[in-house]
Amino acid sequence: MVDLGDPIQVRDRNRDLRMAEKTRKDMISAIMGLKQGRAYFYELLAFCQVGHSPFASNALIMAHSCGQMNVGLKVQGDLMAVVPELYLQMLKEADEQEKLEPAKLEDTSL
Repeated sequence: MVDLGDPIQVRDRNRDLRMAEKTRKDMISAIMGLKQGRAYFYELLAFCQVGHSPFASNALIMAHSCGQMNVGLKVQGDLMAVVPELYLQMLKEADEQEKLEPAKLEDTSL
């Protein structure tokens, strides 16, 4: 518990919060710096249905979908704020991979 009346505790808490934020941003940058990391985040955003409507006729299913999408939007916001250029690269790589997937399926059917 931080005593907001104690300037030393407030200063120390603010320092700790800044360090935690820097650590979080460094972690996001490190993961997104790897092709496998970008693929992981893309799959996570797809799983969270980012970019799709969470509507469902069943209220419980819709509530679940909204919660799932809320997590995805938080992750997407973090990625776009910390490494916007790598976020765009992730989208390009995913698009290229999706273009290759049908070709792979056609090749295996021969």
